[in-house]
Amino acid sequence: VPIVEPEADEESGVMKHLFREKFFYIIMIMMLCGGAAELTVSQWSSLFAEKGLAISKFVGDLLGPGLFAVFMGTGRMLYGIFGSKINLRGALIGCSTLGVVCYIATAFVPNAFVSLIACAMTGLAVSLMWPGALSVASAEFPRSMFAVLALCGDCGWSLGPWIAGMVSDAASGNNGIISFAAKFGIDAESAALRSGIAVGTVFPLLLLILLIATGKKKKNVKQAEA
Repeated sequence: VPIVEPEADEESGVMKHLFREKFFYIIMIMMLCGGAAELTVSQWSSLFAEKGLAISKFVGDLLGPGLFAVFMGTGRMLYGIFGSKINLRGALIGCSTLGVVCYIATAFVPNAFVSLIACAMTGLAVSLMWPGALSVASAEFPRSMFAVLALCGDCGWSLGPWIAGMVSDAASGNNGIISFAAKFGIDAESAALRSGIAVGTVFPLLLLILLIATGKKKKNVKQAEA
């Protein structure tokens, strides 16, 4: 993804200036959501493949994080080649929408194979979230504090899998969830994993909402100026 080169600047108070900008906080949240959406699935995909399809860890790693990485790398490579012809905001909205669909399919489709494919396809969905948010930030703020934004992404990397783990632990002892999943032929352990992944839907969904909301705001500002 093309990154606007930051301008050389020796002025003090650049950080203070950025934190006065409301949109910079939105970018920080977008970075957090991108990191969380990426790691929540990739951290759990191997175990999900093993338990859902009853396969070995070796095959589970290939079908889980292996395919996830292939799709994520493919998405970034394609945007690197054709990115100059694609609207970045539109691409991010498309990726976020795909992310929501993939998360929902992974969590709620009873067929384990279909869920695993959706899990792998999430790699394509999250491929532009992190670099795309950085690129949006660089266009809006030429002197962006990329270390701060990277830290937000790292927090998302930790927060997403942690929340998924907590929810999975809670779901494993919830008789209502286990009984409901059993109606679709899903065992208790798989139901707990799916519950954790289902909560992760909030991250691509929040990113999608922020992209749409900020896009409309910028459009209204341009119309008012015209």
